[in-house]
Amino acid sequence: VYRPDETSHSGLASPAYLHFTSPIRRYPDLVVHRALAHALGLGEPAPDAAMLPEVARDASDRERDATDLERRADRMCLAYLLAQSMQGDAWDRPRDGEVTGVGQSGLFITFDEAFDGFLPFRHMPDDHYMPDEFSAEAVGEDTGRRFRLGDAVRVRVHDIEPLRGRVTLDLADRPPRHR
Repeated sequence: VYRPDETSHSGLASPAYLHFTSPIRRYPDLVVHRALAHALGLGEPAPDAAMLPEVARDASDRERDATDLERRADRMCLAYLLAQSMQGDAWDRPRDGEVTGVGQSGLFITFDEAFDGFLPFRHMPDDHYMPDEFSAEAVGEDTGRRFRLGDAVRVRVHDIEPLRGRVTLDLADRPPRHR
């Protein structure tokens, strides 16, 4: 998050801190370069200080947007790569995964070291699973079966939507679906 005022840097134990790059890579770097050039008598007037909060807010918003787009593109590319690898009986092959997230409607699983998928609770018909208040585990209401963050889990790929960057999973202890 960019800010127009001085902030400290706890790692450097410094009461004031400014980070910018050269060559210029981001708009906040350009603003700092312009202010520095002006202070040295080398450039145009520095940006108006009254505009800096808005500039910082806009730059932070754009950077978050860019990060979100980058993550979406990564998910799409990985889903496409996985789809291309799903030949023959690959749909039936169990895969080793790890629970990396617990949501209201299912588990987030990382598998085969690179891929992320979603295991909906509705694909787990042995029980009705509910996440705990901290989203650290899901517990079956009848069986008490637990899925916690970091747990190993065996899954199968159920569906892949490359354009949405979505991979849907089933538990491997369920019979495989036939394509």
